[in-house]
Amino acid sequence: AQPPILENSFIQAVDGVAIDPFGEGRPKAGFLRDPMPLQSLMAILEDVESDVEITVCREGNVTKHNVSLTWRSEYEKGIRWVEEPMYETQALDYEVFAGITVMEMTANHVWSLIQARAFGLGKWLLPENRKKKRLMVTHVETGSWAEKVLWAGAVLESLNGQNVSTLKEFRANFVPKDQSDSWWLMTDDKDVFVASFQKSVEEQTLEYLMGKTHLGTEHFLSVTKAGRP
Repeated sequence: AQPPILENSFIQAVDGVAIDPFGEGRPKAGFLRDPMPLQSLMAILEDVESDVEITVCREGNVTKHNVSLTWRSEYEKGIRWVEEPMYETQALDYEVFAGITVMEMTANHVWSLIQARAFGLGKWLLPENRKKKRLMVTHVETGSWAEKVLWAGAVLESLNGQNVSTLKEFRANFVPKDQSDSWWLMTDDKDVFVASFQKSVEEQTLEYLMGKTHLGTEHFLSVTKAGRP
């Protein structure tokens, strides 16, 4: 709001419509002048991007504030529901390595896995657990070594010893440090998966060249072409 509304302020009116002790007001025109709750009064503007004028009283001082209803990116939850995945390319972004496909967790992932009777995932739909982004294993290749340790729905905590919660962080820590050949990740349940980095790169590169194009993500190909640091 501009100027900011201080705590312990009492709302007196919304766009000139007085608010009664029950938190309702009667619009000046339309809607049969029936009482409407505060939330509805703030949303009946013809232009949803227009500011709403809020009149408040605090310690005897009456002030007016302009409140924008325009959506801002900071309102987004870390684990959010994606309405139209085909129109949000970032929601479809992924990395695949050593038989594991990793994506940034969405509520869609969680709900789909719950419907498939995966256990222990309901907690990620709680408001307090949705604030921060998380990485989830969305697929494990059948017959791979990873299948013995991981499963679709496993939530990652770290990669190569570094905490990761976004694909950006995952890519930044993708190559093992200090020339180590051990590529390892840990889940939030403390399950650990370890693979040979060089062998996994060679196997995945071969499969990519044989036609499995989904294995050749932009990041993986850049690591393959650049070689080990």
